[in-house]
Amino acid sequence: LITSFNQFQARIRDNENLLREQRSRLDATLEAARMCFIEWVISTEEPVARALLDRVHPEDRDRIATVIARDLATHGQFLVEFRRDQPAVNTPWFMARGRIFDSSATNRQAIAIVWDITEFKMAELALYENEERFEAIVDSLNDAVFLHEGQSGRILFVNAKASEMFGYTREALVSLTIGDLSAGVPPYTQQDAMAWLTRAWEGEPQFFEWRAKDAQGRLFWIEANAR
Repeated sequence: LITSFNQFQARIRDNENLLREQRSRLDATLEAARMCFIEWVISTEEPVARALLDRVHPEDRDRIATVIARDLATHGQFLVEFRRDQPAVNTPWFMARGRIFDSSATNRQAIAIVWDITEFKMAELALYENEERFEAIVDSLNDAVFLHEGQSGRILFVNAKASEMFGYTREALVSLTIGDLSAGVPPYTQQDAMAWLTRAWEGEPQFFEWRAKDAQGRLFWIEANAR
């Protein structure tokens, strides 16, 4: 009996050592990935883990706490982005995803993983800045500029001069087709325009005259350069 008890204790110690080793590996993996794991028991005093909210910028803390508590109560899970209050050249950004571990348990336990998305956020902000710079440059041109999706010809972007020339708002223009802005009779139809754009899409710049139509139905000539 004593031998069996000692063997049982030895197995417990081995399992405890194995759990500690696995937890150590998990912590090392999370640290390498700039992630952390948070768990807490949901209560009136702590609906959202303090360890999680401590990572949130003070200006955003109440809003993030409200969103997490609401989503856990409604959906049993949450996903949020937030800034972190940390002196740095770039404000650190984090994302947290979590859920209730066992909704049927008396003590509802929640788990969450938090990871650093600063690099992705900076890339996203840089993209927005580049788009704004591109629009500012194109709007300074005295020519109408249309940006088309290559294969479908769908209008993706227009500059201020295009809006002025055709008498539509930018929002209206990107909802129209080339055919809507053309005379509509051969050789100035949607199909004819797509033939020009296809050749340009294939790498051959195109320069041609086109019979256009504005918002009032007025027909006028333009010189088009597609590339």
